[in-house]
Amino acid sequence: MLEKVTATDDALRIYTERDLSSAVAVQVRRGSEIQLGAATVFEGKEWIEATVENNVGYILAPNARSHTTLGALAEVDRPAIKHAVTCPRCGLLCPGNTRRCDCGYDFETSPERMRAEYTRSMREAVPLAIGGMVLAMLPIILIIIGFVTSPGSPRIFFYGLMIVGMGMAGRSITRIRNLRAARREYENASGH
Repeated sequence: MLEKVTATDDALRIYTERDLSSAVAVQVRRGSEIQLGAATVFEGKEWIEATVENNVGYILAPNARSHTTLGALAEVDRPAIKHAVTCPRCGLLCPGNTRRCDCGYDFETSPERMRAEYTRSMREAVPLAIGGMVLAMLPIILIIIGFVTSPGSPRIFFYGLMIVGMGMAGRSITRIRNLRAARREYENASGH
């Protein structure tokens, strides 16, 4: 796609790389003409190659549509973006066109390996959730029987134990929920 558009406000930035943390090549001013090139997806974000006053860089496609005269033109070659997927290893929600999760899991693995990964992850998460609940409940039980309330007892240790246990249990329960969602998503997608 080679299309000339005009910036409709001063909010548009063109980056040197397809990365929001890269340097800004141009802070586009209202009324500036922008030459748009090919649209690509990089790390889950849609980018369009852009040239302004001999400065070449990349602009986020949604920004190009909302801050230029490009608007909702049908001529934009939008690459296919799959829906988000949940990692069966860590439960992280990742863009659908991502090949690897941040934890290192490869989404292009076989269904058998995916099931094995899910089973292994659940085997790790469930004991951590139970252990966290036990750690959280232990100080409460000790308070009830009066051990912690006796003079000179190390209360801070028990409160710390309770906080660590609740955090551990909460994180593990969230991970279990995410893993179950990933399994449902996989089964719905594959028809199993």
